[in-house]
Amino acid sequence: MARLLLAMLLVGPRFASCGGSDHEARPLPAAEGTCEVDADCGSDACVDVRCLAGSCVVVGEEVDRDGDGDAPLACGGLDCDDADATRSSFAAETCDGEDDDCDGIVDEDARATEQTVSTPGDGLSVVVPWGEAFAITENTGAGVFLRPADLEGRLGASHELFRLADGGEIVDVRAAGTPEGVLVAARTDIGALRLVLARRDENGGLLALDGPRTLPLDAQVLAFDLAAHGDDWALALDLRPFDGSEPRREARLAFGDLRADLGPLGEAPPPLALASTGDDLVVTVPGGLAFAQAGLIVPPPAGATGDRLALASGEGEAIVGFDDGFGLALSRVTRDGVAEESAPGPAADAAGVVLERVGEELAVLGPGPDGRFVGWVLEGDLERYRVAGTPLGDGSGRAPSAVRAGNAFALLGPGVVAGTLQLVLTCE
Repeated sequence: MARLLLAMLLVGPRFASCGGSDHEARPLPAAEGTCEVDADCGSDACVDVRCLAGSCVVVGEEVDRDGDGDAPLACGGLDCDDADATRSSFAAETCDGEDDDCDGIVDEDARATEQTVSTPGDGLSVVVPWGEAFAITENTGAGVFLRPADLEGRLGASHELFRLADGGEIVDVRAAGTPEGVLVAARTDIGALRLVLARRDENGGLLALDGPRTLPLDAQVLAFDLAAHGDDWALALDLRPFDGSEPRREARLAFGDLRADLGPLGEAPPPLALASTGDDLVVTVPGGLAFAQAGLIVPPPAGATGDRLALASGEGEAIVGFDDGFGLALSRVTRDGVAEESAPGPAADAAGVVLERVGEELAVLGPGPDGRFVGWVLEGDLERYRVAGTPLGDGSGRAPSAVRAGNAFALLGPGVVAGTLQLVLTCE
């Protein structure tokens, strides 16, 4: 067999995919067997066939091309992908959508995977869903950049969204994603609000930037929040009018015509929070929760202590998170009011929690008992929940986010080391 292969190699014929139970390489007519890469010459025989100068050529006997210690199936081994050393019968199953241990089942009993992602930027930088991956904003003080990150921790190219040309400083950054792209909003130290829409292509790359533009206002922006709203984005704003009139809270669409005055702030307004119900906007206001389009206010959840409410968008409803005196509690809110019974939330600190809708589930991202960020996933009834990943760090201060890709749940949040993010991927 070795002499035959050597003779064939010296003669230089072109070879087919080298299949067959006899494990013989079969030469093709001279006009056939062209290739561009080694994968075009895939072999189920125990020989190594490579693409050389556009032709499939046998270069030697092969029992373990990727060197993982497991031979391919045709050679008596159990390696289901002899071109990938991370997949073999010796490998541990990880949450990556692949059959890593070659047992014919994908992601069964997969262990969580963790990676540290290092990106520049400060505590104002945020993480948002970007399809089945993430987009990370990087704030340098004078400019804002956007960088995609996939679920393997690989970072894409950094794109400048805008830069303050005449000095000044960016003091707050928010972002919200839809299937179309990500809207990034930044408040400057003089109270202006800059908007940039980053559109994504079907492969998750950056397609185009719309903006930057300054939101036309007759007031200084004191605080703001941002949420996706159908095919648009919604803004909640605390404004100090230039004419010296009383500060007010307002809700509006970033690109649409809706603009709702939610009334004066008063002396001690509650922290600003915004969510979409699909057909309306829910905003925290003095006295409860305002439905901007309907023009009504519902009282806050019964038993809520303090004035901070966390909101998550939903279909026909919003989810409100609050401190009931014992920890985080969760309720649904509609135009009819807040549900009387509140589901106890996971063991998160209500003061620092972030709620995010992930498909039909609710992600609760916030500090756990030890102060480090943890992710929980709650099902539709808000009662059954599970930890989405091991505790994250507390070093970067960046806003966390979560996405679902198939049966994988990914959480990207503050890393243990300052200036880093920690990516945790778990399987269902």
